[in-house]
Amino acid sequence: MLRAAFVESAKDVEKVLGRDRPLETLSARIYLANSLGLLGPDMRHDLSLIHKIRNEFAHQHAPASFDSEPNASRCRDLRLAELLPLDWPSRSGPRSRFIFTVVILANQLMLRGLSLKHAEPGKDFRFERGS
Repeated sequence: MLRAAFVESAKDVEKVLGRDRPLETLSARIYLANSLGLLGPDMRHDLSLIHKIRNEFAHQHAPASFDSEPNASRCRDLRLAELLPLDWPSRSGPRSRFIFTVVILANQLMLRGLSLKHAEPGKDFRFERGS
């Protein structure tokens, strides 16, 4: 979605979104997308929780689980998961809530990216010379 909002210069965009660049991290991208008005409050909330859950799995030395804290409570707080049908199997299970939210958010971000127009390159200064 961010790539779609930036100018059509893969080389320049890579300099901010690429590896070891200012917007490499998910948290930086969430803050930027939110600051640009590309996310609603619920999307931002759920993306932030997904980021925290992801980090819990990636950075723990002990095995992580959706059923253990703090992941279980974070999954209960996912707002988009409230859209799950009441008869959905394991509707209240933390893992189901997480997967459902990730799938819905990924689709929403992709669709929003497809509807965005690339930013126009900035205009240069034009100096008029006197006669």
